[in-house]
Amino acid sequence: MVERQIEVLQAVLDTLHDQRALLKSRIKRHKMALAPIRKIPAELITEIILFAVAEAPAISPNGQSCSSAANIAPLRLSHVCRSWRETALFLQPLWTRLYLSSDQQYGSELLQTWLNRSGQRGLHFHVKLTSRPTHSRHHLVQALIAHSRRWHTIHLYTSGSTMAYLRDIRGHLPLLTEVKLVISSPENIAGNVTDIFLDAPLLRSFHISSQEFWRTVPVFQIPWNQLNAYSVDDAGIHDCIEYLNQAPNLVECRLLSRFAPVLPTSMVVHEHLRNLSLCDYRLLNHLHASQLEALEVKWMSQEIYPMYQAIGDFIARSSSNLTHFTLCEWNRQDTAIRASEIIPVFQVLPNIVSLTLRNLVWNDDFFPPLTISSNQSILLPKMQILHLELLFSHLQPRTRSRPERLFDMIESRCTVRSGVARLHTVFLRLNQSLFNSDGSNDSEEEEQTMIHRISILKEVGIKIEIV
Repeated sequence: MVERQIEVLQAVLDTLHDQRALLKSRIKRHKMALAPIRKIPAELITEIILFAVAEAPAISPNGQSCSSAANIAPLRLSHVCRSWRETALFLQPLWTRLYLSSDQQYGSELLQTWLNRSGQRGLHFHVKLTSRPTHSRHHLVQALIAHSRRWHTIHLYTSGSTMAYLRDIRGHLPLLTEVKLVISSPENIAGNVTDIFLDAPLLRSFHISSQEFWRTVPVFQIPWNQLNAYSVDDAGIHDCIEYLNQAPNLVECRLLSRFAPVLPTSMVVHEHLRNLSLCDYRLLNHLHASQLEALEVKWMSQEIYPMYQAIGDFIARSSSNLTHFTLCEWNRQDTAIRASEIIPVFQVLPNIVSLTLRNLVWNDDFFPPLTISSNQSILLPKMQILHLELLFSHLQPRTRSRPERLFDMIESRCTVRSGVARLHTVFLRLNQSLFNSDGSNDSEEEEQTMIHRISILKEVGIKIEIV
């Protein structure tokens, strides 16, 4: 009798559990239907989705670390809710950017999904093709070539020998505007591949480099007259002159040239160049660029030719109005650069608004000439942004830089007299702490003083970051 009653009660409980589950399901559906996100108009959802994709992390320079971020954003956005999914699946611009690797298990299927959902829009690809011949690589390359007429930008990370599989794309690139090639073993590129981008009527940007440091990359035949941006690694200074001659419409140019003992004699006149990055500053002796606004010099040697003289002559010859200047020392030696060696560079750059100095070893004598005082002329009077990556000298304690001089200079440019721009942004990257670490009372007092000075700078509106 008792067992029978238990069975009846259990059946009632099961029925109640089922009813509760049904009610919870209905409540959940009603909550979802009444959720604020449901009230967002489809047009606004479209804008949100496109903005989210535009803000997604960029592909890393080696083409390896951000693949999930590049591909997963459209998938996640289409899983927010049903209305978002319906919007995302038919939003063609959402499916025009894709990271692909021949090592991916489902690379071909992923590509086909993006191709189907992007309609006939131009495509932006980051593609990593291994040199190892595989079935997946073959299918991936064939699918890419079949849709080369839709390429808008292509960033390709591959080997020199693998480039041969792309020879058939020549003449089938009507939408291509940007090419970036990062090539391993570039000496293996066949001669009949270097012209594959020659017939690209909209090509405006071309960048080529080697994955191995200082491995020579081949010269590609490209429509030089069309280019607005060009960069190359490990080119000779004579090659750089030739590139500048062939591309009269360049606006941005990056030339990492090998150091050559024999210099060219020709002069190049550029009327459109705005942004130039180079590592052999002697190239400036053969360039006239009256519209140049930003110059980056990767300083490799100071022995053969005085860099400040090259920059000074270039400024005088071009009447260039440089506003952004970056100096970066390569092949650094652990000795400090004297202020007398670098101050002449600043003297010929009176219109600099943004100054960046990287990987340079400084001592105390560098900071006072940049410190504004009543008894000296003002260097860089228009400077508003300062980016310093300083390597303080630590081999010679008697010449070791002290943070006081650095902050004296920064503070002097926070409240300045008429005719001098106010410094508003400072970024410092240091190879050692600003403070001594011996644990003495003097060390603790110095640390507290520096922290207080940093706080005061922030209070008066200086954006300062120290790493």
